[in-house]
Amino acid sequence: MNKNRRTFIEHCFLSGGAIGLRSWILGLPPIFLTERVLANNTKVKNLIFSTDRSGSPVNTNAPHSYKNKLFEHPKESELGDLAKSLATGRSFKLGKNIVVAAEQWASLPQSLKNRLHFIHHASGANAHPQAEDVLKVFGSIKNKSGIGADMLPSIIAAENAKHIGTISNKPVLLTHMENISYSGSTISPVSPSSLKSIFSGDSDDIGKKISDFRDNAIDSLYTDLKKTGSRAQKKFLDDYVKSRTEVKELSNKLGTLLQDVNGDTESDQIACAAAVCASGVSPVAVISIRFGGDNHSDSDLLLETEQLTTGVK
Repeated sequence: MNKNRRTFIEHCFLSGGAIGLRSWILGLPPIFLTERVLANNTKVKNLIFSTDRSGSPVNTNAPHSYKNKLFEHPKESELGDLAKSLATGRSFKLGKNIVVAAEQWASLPQSLKNRLHFIHHASGANAHPQAEDVLKVFGSIKNKSGIGADMLPSIIAAENAKHIGTISNKPVLLTHMENISYSGSTISPVSPSSLKSIFSGDSDDIGKKISDFRDNAIDSLYTDLKKTGSRAQKKFLDDYVKSRTEVKELSNKLGTLLQDVNGDTESDQIACAAAVCASGVSPVAVISIRFGGDNHSDSDLLLETEQLTTGVK
């Protein structure tokens, strides 16, 4: 590992003032570290959020869009051979229901279709430049100051970070194709390949420093709780805090999870997003999967068919 990468990792892991980082290393919810609230985080989930500012028409070929007067589909005679299935769709079982959708959705494993949900929500937007307004739900989601509007993935990240304990309370943006803001500030994107290169290589030294940080933090917590803590708070700390052995494994976990990342494709974004969430870097990872984009110039819907196939896979 070169010096620049090691310096970056040390800066990330050893800036101990960050509550998210302390929570991640100790295994304790941020709200316990700041307010001593005995939070139950078992019901809080991570989110992988895919967005496309070009307005992919995924809603018109997904379940519940066929045999529905709100959606208009072209005739088979108007489409190329590869896109004809978009005209009528195909029946299949989704959970306990029989639905009609493009055959790409029908081809998914039944085990996944048993857990898959589709929600059709009309945003009210009329043009692609309104993509950021849609993500802000047209100003109805306020940031923590209560003044400016925040984006949906950002507000979810901020809320879930209080309970599950991640390094960052902001979304990680894994695509250069989209703009995401947090409390009014634009989030800088990081490519999957760049993230993998940062966390590759030998990290034994970082692991030792993380373990030392953990020991010092635990000593400080026990000292504080001995003076002012309740019996329930002390028990909560004993039950949930990570052991020294578990902490040693943290520095290697993200690098291991990123082994399947080979570039910056949509598949790499998905693999990287799963690693970001599973390793506790952020509650939300933002990616961009194309399902056809702006199809105004895609008269025979061949591009939509191709991207729907790759997107569903």
